[in-house]
Order: sequence, then C-alpha cells, then structure tokens
Amino acid sequence: MNLIILASGKGSRLKRFTKNNPKCLLKIKGKTIIERILESSNLFKKTIIVTGYKSSILKKRYNEFLIVKNDEFNKSNMVHSLFKTIKYSKSDVVISYADILYDPFILQTLSREKSTCIPLNKNWKHHWMQRMSSKQIYKDAENVIVKKNMIVEIGTKINKKLPNYQFMGILKIKKKDYLKMYKFYKSLRDIKIDMTNFLNLFIKHRKKGIKMIKINKYWYEIDNQKDYKVAKNSMFL
Repeated sequence: MNLIILASGKGSRLKRFTKNNPKCLLKIKGKTIIERILESSNLFKKTIIVTGYKSSILKKRYNEFLIVKNDEFNKSNMVHSLFKTIKYSKSDVVISYADILYDPFILQTLSREKSTCIPLNKNWKHHWMQRMSSKQIYKDAENVIVKKNMIVEIGTKINKKLPNYQFMGILKIKKKDYLKMYKFYKSLRDIKIDMTNFLNLFIKHRKKGIKMIKINKYWYEIDNQKDYKVAKNSMFL
C-alpha cells in the first residue's frame, strides 16, 4: 500500500507565508504540516509526494521519497495531481492533502482498511466555527449524504441543514478502484475538477456509494491566515 501526499498547490490565500515556500512547509508548534503527515509514512511501502509550486524545495528536502511533479499545478486541481502518480503506484493507495493537520490515528486506521473508503469528520462544526462565521460556513462547507454507512452524495451545495459530516481531504482507494477512477477521470477531460465533485460524479457513474469511516479525532484545514492562527493555538498539536 502506498501513501500519496498532494502538495502541488500555491496557497496564495496565505500571502506572505507562502511567498517563498509551499504551504505544506508552514511550521506549527515546531513541525511543518508535511512533517506531521510523514511521521506515519512507515505504515506504507512507498510514499509519493506530488509537487508543483516551489517543487525544487520539496524535492531537495524530501529526496528519500518519490517526488512527482504536476507541471500544470497553476491550471489544474487535486485530482489532476493525484493521477500524475498512476504509473508509479501499482497497489492500494491512501491519499492525503498536504495542507491539513489531523490525528495520526486516521492514517493508521486507513492502512488497515480492506476496502475503498473515505473518512468523514463528525466534529467538524466545532472547528469551523473557530475559522469563520456561521453564514460563511454555509457557503464554504459541502454537503455529504450518508446512507447505511455509504456515502451516496458528496461535494454538493448545502441547502438548509448543515451535514453531520465533512470531507477531510483524506481517502483510501483499492487498486482496482484507483484504476477505474483514473479511466473515469480521463473520460471527463477536465483537469480543473476538484476532488469532491469528482468523487460525487464517480459515485453517480458507478451507481454505488463509497464506504464511510466516521472520525471523531482532531482535524485542521489550512486555507488562509485565520486558519493558520487557529491551528497554532490548537490544544491537540
């Protein structure tokens, strides 16, 4: 099983903090974001870091891992970065965004999972209320519908009620599903599609939900300077 870390983004909303370095190199309580993720790399046979913005910095610092560059990082999205690894990964994969902080227990759990699945955060509302106003949460969060422990819809607009769960930017994909997803992605011909919209389309395409893993552990998303401040004040890190 391989670990894929998606670290190609520019992180422009962090302004001065990412002027000279990729967002994943932000330090929080003495450790960079990507260092915290890589602490669990021993659980996996191979670790692949997909770079883009300031790629040479990551390649030099983490040369013990396989570095794959997304040259189109300025005009593409996470899904495009993910499938840059298709020829380097011939096994099940666990995928993690590189701008999130979370309990190592999550990767430990996914490394033992036998099926394709997506961990969803149950306690997300408490964290998001530290990041933004209630009104903004309705705009920024995404709807997730779970039936019988299966995700049947994800990434759609919230209408009235906030969902019980939120996607964290982490997932586990079995090899056969990884190949199916790649084939489906190629058929879309859209390098700008984001991860949750892609997953939602894939669910509809195969007419079958994706297994949900309920998570109550800590999770922080670093999109802007306010998020960075919230994470630095975390009692969990």
